[in-house]
Amino acid sequence: MTSTISQRLGAFAANVTYDLPQAVQDRAKATLLHAIVVGAGAHATGFDTHAVQAVSREPGAGTGLLGGRGSAAAPLAAFANSIILHSRVQEDTHGTFHPGVTVIPAVLATAQEAATNGPTLLSAIVAGYEAGAALSRALTDRATPPHRATGVFGPVAAAAAAARVLELDAATTATAISIAAAMSGGSTESFGAGTQEWHFQSGQAAMTGVLAARLAQSGAVASTSAFEGAGGYL
Repeated sequence: MTSTISQRLGAFAANVTYDLPQAVQDRAKATLLHAIVVGAGAHATGFDTHAVQAVSREPGAGTGLLGGRGSAAAPLAAFANSIILHSRVQEDTHGTFHPGVTVIPAVLATAQEAATNGPTLLSAIVAGYEAGAALSRALTDRATPPHRATGVFGPVAAAAAAARVLELDAATTATAISIAAAMSGGSTESFGAGTQEWHFQSGQAAMTGVLAARLAQSGAVASTSAFEGAGGYL
């Protein structure tokens, strides 16, 4: 049988293990370290304050926010932590898509909740980067503008990563990716207006990915032609 895009991405992400070339392992570690170091300087921008105030609860009430800024439910922690990592705009880029600020917050939030080990966490980072880059490589020039690439590709990347943390099987991971595809998007109006919405779109993408993975884990059903269908992503 011919598989669909979501099924192919799901099968790939579900089967990534830490038995990877050393260069890939090193790059996964480097992306994680880079994101956290850049995020440590977010306090100078003020954007992290908006995000933390929007979601934070008392420490211990959920998943921790970076920098000891409180805690929140895992999807909301992914939202806030993404904005913390994105605040200085010093993240990695694939075309016009910023994978790290969507994948890494989704992985960290899901991994903390699931008490995930290090190899699985790093495997999930690779799964998310590769799924997002597979779409970005082919579609960035057709999406941006008018859409924001991180809002378009980020939810799928984050869903693939979160699903890998949760160790979902290929079919369930494909469902998570299909759900994320249906919930993706983001405009570029704020760039011209000089306003702040674009700072928060990565957070929306990371949060959507976590929610999509958890919805799939709960047994939610999604179209297998989420990308190719007449009303789908493409």
